[in-house]
Amino acid sequence: MSSLPEAVRGGASIALVTPAAPTPAPAAASTFASSPDSEPVFTVPCDALCPGPGQPRRDFDDEALFALADSIRDHGVLQPILVRPHAARPGHFEIIAGERRWRAARLAGLTQVPVTVRAASDREALALALLENVQRRDLTPIETAEGYRRLIDEFGYTQAALARVLAKSRSHVTNTLRLLDLPDEVRRLLHEGRLSPGHARALLRVARPAEVARQVVARGLSVRQTERLVQRRAGPPARGGGGGAGRETAVAVPSCDQGSLLADLEHALSEVLALPVTVAPDPDGGGRITLHYRSPAEVEGLVRRLVGSRGIVAFGPGAVPAPRGTSAHAPISKPVPVSGRNVEAYGPPCEPPTQSDLAARFIGALDDR
Repeated sequence: MSSLPEAVRGGASIALVTPAAPTPAPAAASTFASSPDSEPVFTVPCDALCPGPGQPRRDFDDEALFALADSIRDHGVLQPILVRPHAARPGHFEIIAGERRWRAARLAGLTQVPVTVRAASDREALALALLENVQRRDLTPIETAEGYRRLIDEFGYTQAALARVLAKSRSHVTNTLRLLDLPDEVRRLLHEGRLSPGHARALLRVARPAEVARQVVARGLSVRQTERLVQRRAGPPARGGGGGAGRETAVAVPSCDQGSLLADLEHALSEVLALPVTVAPDPDGGGRITLHYRSPAEVEGLVRRLVGSRGIVAFGPGAVPAPRGTSAHAPISKPVPVSGRNVEAYGPPCEPPTQSDLAARFIGALDDR
């Protein structure tokens, strides 16, 4: 049996479950994205683990936890829990990522769980915990925003640096943090899943977001319906500095705003294409849409999605205008053949659309699917 690294000694019963080989002492993580595949796996008693203070998740859904426990009872813990040595309790470990698996394993009656041990600092542990949870997409938007805020306030990250670490766009980080500007009532609805981030970003533009949020929930409004409601409450622009009586004044935020629309576009593309997508606008009105893939199989899947039965979706000056009287993002009734493929064209009946227009129309088209 190979010797255990110094970082994991201290009294707990630990068994190495990887093939026997000399195990070097774990070095501090040099990158938050280092692969766990290269790290040795140990089994440790469940009682030797405790939640870490950097856990961004506030609530654990009981139903989902029991479902995970049933799966673990049948198949075991398939992915090791990432831990670090406990600073004050030799032989014990703080969970960096995988607290749900640990809780579910105990519910399933397991006495031991597989772990990988990393000598991570507080800063690295919080970043790793947040990164893993965000990638699993089961943090609430408010939990994610609070995690981002902690990384900025406690560990000195800028928004740009945080975006790089999390492989997100700057606009995504900015718009997620803006959710924390909402009043407590709206944040609670967002945390409970009764409002989406798209609803919340629209509500940031009114002076009394809680009042509008109650209407949205009671009437079951979509994001686009909420945006129209917000626009009606704000009313048309006042002429000559007067008018607007009886209308609610919109809060001053970046125009409509392009950053929010591009963040929505980024999220929508990521969901539809099943790949991480980054949208980076340029000052001259252009920009880049970057798709991140990890294997040839993901590229093949992307191609199938782009040229599948619905054909390619086209935007831009070459798009055929939508018939007047239809919504700006509604597809024309008959696909137009272009280069032998069916292209569904979206566009206004006049000028070529702006970048923000394209983002809004594409997201609207996805909502209508």
